[in-house]
Amino acid sequence: MLLLLLLLLLLLLHLLLLLLLLHLLLLLLLLLLLLLLLLLLLLLLQLLLLLLLLLLLLLLLLLLLLLLLLLLLLQLLLLLLLLLLLLLLLLKLLLLLLLLLFLLILLLLLLRLLLQLLLLLPLLLRHLQLLLLLLLLLLLLLLLLLLLLLLLLLLLLLLLLLLLLLLLLLLLLLLLLLLLLLLLMLLLLLQLLPLLQQLQILLLLLLLLLLLLLPLLLLLLLLLLLLLLLKLLLLLQQLQLLLLLVVLHLLLHCYCFYYYS
Repeated sequence: MLLLLLLLLLLLLHLLLLLLLLHLLLLLLLLLLLLLLLLLLLLLLQLLLLLLLLLLLLLLLLLLLLLLLLLLLLQLLLLLLLLLLLLLLLLKLLLLLLLLLFLLILLLLLLRLLLQLLLLLPLLLRHLQLLLLLLLLLLLLLLLLLLLLLLLLLLLLLLLLLLLLLLLLLLLLLLLLLLLLLLLMLLLLLQLLPLLQQLQILLLLLLLLLLLLLPLLLLLLLLLLLLLLLKLLLLLQQLQLLLLLVVLHLLLHCYCFYYYS
């Protein structure tokens, strides 16, 4: 009987040991499953970060394309400005030629007056007087047309400068976005590398400095461009006054010529 009891106790002890072993195995399996889940989560996080980096790269490509388009537009605008400047130079040359013609006609008028004083060929002098008067009127009309054309070209030049200013601002904003995206990409890459935390802090400080300095630079650039536009407007006004004085002077000469003739 005692032997049976001892055997039963031994069996119970074995069973308890087996149960304990089973519990340990189950716990180990649970731990393994948890570790596998953690690994899967880490892999998913890495995939998400890679996808985010790909999206940022696509955005960078789009921004670069926009920058290229803006640079092409700026080149076209600069070409138009050069053409306008050439046209302005041609108009100035034409104005100088017309002024020379006007001076020649005035010299002819003086010669006619001298001939009238000498009483030579009065009939021919009358015809010459009419011809010179018509030439003066034609010159005045040409001068007025050239003045109008010059003013239109100057206005077009101002509009092109304003458009150039807007494109420069847009270009600066796109460059700012590009820098920000590059810094974000660097930060994400540094997040993937936890050993470089000091470099990440330095990049964050650089990003803050850039964010502080770029608006100041943009404001300075805007102020410089506005000053340039104001100078151009003042130059336009002075040119208009000068052209108006020239026209009034020519009209006065025509009136004097008509009065004395």
